[in-house]
Amino acid sequence: MKASALTRTVAEIGVMTALICILAPISIPVGLVPVSLGTLIMFLTVYVIGWKKGSLAVLFYLLLGMAGLPVLAGFAGGFDRFVGPTGGYLMSFLPMSAIAGFLVEKVRNTKLRPVWEFFSFLLAMAVNYAVGTAWLSYTAGTTFVAALGVGVLPFVAFDVIKVLIVLSVGPVVRRRLSR
Repeated sequence: MKASALTRTVAEIGVMTALICILAPISIPVGLVPVSLGTLIMFLTVYVIGWKKGSLAVLFYLLLGMAGLPVLAGFAGGFDRFVGPTGGYLMSFLPMSAIAGFLVEKVRNTKLRPVWEFFSFLLAMAVNYAVGTAWLSYTAGTTFVAALGVGVLPFVAFDVIKVLIVLSVGPVVRRRLSR
């Protein structure tokens, strides 16, 4: 890889990691699980810079949060957030981002690209919901269905809106960055 390409790659990952760290903590408490901008900016990251670089940005964000920096929802940080009730949602951010970014890249040149991208993000969100709900159920000592009612159902509409925002803004940002 040429030095200029390497510099661009490092800059893209660094800038997107910083954006995730800045926007993901912004949240609105909705019971036990907050609505945050985390998934929106993570999806935008993999949409704009691709699944490999985007997944690295998400990994760095998670490591910073695990190290105690206040970059998680509600300006929290620390390892305890990863083993607490919402830890499953955090743990699923990396596979969620990788799946979304990988699928979006695969459908980029297809005829029904926007439709496939939408379903790619929904599939990735389903991974987030499944892992997060299973962990929430386990840590809260409740049934999966009860955890689903607390950790997923109140957020579906918000998450669909986030995906629609990414699908509206993502192509514009990607085009501008490719110049």
